[in-house]
Amino acid sequence: AEFVASVLVRESKDSPVGDDDKIYYFFTERAGEETTSFFDKSQVARVARVARVCKSDLGGKKILQRKWTSFMKARLVCYIPYYEVLRSVCSLDGGGWASGPYMEYQDSARKWSRYDGAVPEPRPGSCITDHSRRKGYNSSQDLPNSVLDFVKLHPLMFEEVKPAGGEPLLVKKSVAYSCLAVDRVRALDGRSYDVLFMGTGNGWIHKAVVVGSGIHIVEEVQVFRNPQPVESLVISHTQRSLYVGAASGIVQVPLASCAQYASCYDCVLARDPYCAWDGRACRAIATVDSTGLVQDIQSGNEGCRSISGRVCVPAGSLLWKNRTVLQGDDV
Repeated sequence: AEFVASVLVRESKDSPVGDDDKIYYFFTERAGEETTSFFDKSQVARVARVARVCKSDLGGKKILQRKWTSFMKARLVCYIPYYEVLRSVCSLDGGGWASGPYMEYQDSARKWSRYDGAVPEPRPGSCITDHSRRKGYNSSQDLPNSVLDFVKLHPLMFEEVKPAGGEPLLVKKSVAYSCLAVDRVRALDGRSYDVLFMGTGNGWIHKAVVVGSGIHIVEEVQVFRNPQPVESLVISHTQRSLYVGAASGIVQVPLASCAQYASCYDCVLARDPYCAWDGRACRAIATVDSTGLVQDIQSGNEGCRSISGRVCVPAGSLLWKNRTVLQGDDV
């Protein structure tokens, strides 16, 4: 396995069932369940995986000693199955997922298939909860042998983890994304929007906002003079900044680049959750009173009004600029 990231999810906090924290591992590995021959390793594709372990897992007492008793994994399917490369992971708290069926390796057919047999209690892969403790299972070392034997033979879940909306948010040609950071921002309409900062393999940062089931690219900024892969992205709410790391150094970039929008239409059309028009300038909403501010993340065309509904300027005052754009971008 080639590990990409690990994430701690504090599911024990205020848990009504006395649940444990979880550690999620993201990695790629060969998909053994897709080959008909156990020995034909050359034909096995690499797939993306997510695995989960209970934080308080102590291993088994006799079976699975010093090994995880709660390790379960599932395939991540984003766009094109078997042609996926997992580069970066960012975790947002929230959400819950019900357990699904397991897979089992069939010796006779030499392949993995769905397991539809009996499942022991407590459910293999689950963490110790108040319900488990009432039955005398206070830690993983108290689990019965039937559960531990089942875990050894059924580490893979049958159902795949697919995009929340059924399809990927963004598919962009000619761009090799290298890492990702996500900020959840509350806009003036009262909704929370996910803002994605995506680093590329040649030193650019793409900033995008998730709107419904789609995504809108707010801006693309070249942060390194010499083309090089962006290796890390860290958001600091205290500094209101994004820190971009690469081989040559670290660059501090403001989360909100509102000053670059000179008019109300530019400011609103950007659909940047960090920014709004105050009547005279485009401002970062975190730094000013929200009264009278204009913002439209959903459509990017409401709030800017004149007598005729359009902005009219004398022809002689127009400022000409050369601007490089990419096909499909909003300008």
